[in-house]
Amino acid sequence: MTGLLLWSVICGLALFIFMIISQDTYKYRPENIERYARRVSMDEIERNGYNLNISRYVSTSIDEVKIDLKEVNAKLITINESIKTNTDKHNEFLKELGLSPI
Repeated sequence: MTGLLLWSVICGLALFIFMIISQDTYKYRPENIERYARRVSMDEIERNGYNLNISRYVSTSIDEVKIDLKEVNAKLITINESIKTNTDKHNEFLKELGLSPI
């Protein structure tokens, strides 16, 4: 077999395998894959002016986490109070040892 013929056979086999895999991919694809894909009707495509941009039909954004600033502030106050208390204790030990406080 010549190199060109062998190459043609390999390419043909690869194309056949790809077609089989692709067929199953589209045949058994779920209706909706969050933030990735979803099936849409021709009516929806028409309403969007036949615009096929994926972002027109699928949102890839992730909702931001809501942060309760009052809760965070209360935790920071507690942490700062704990730091102050423990620093004072530490300085007492340093004083007993004759060392300068931090």
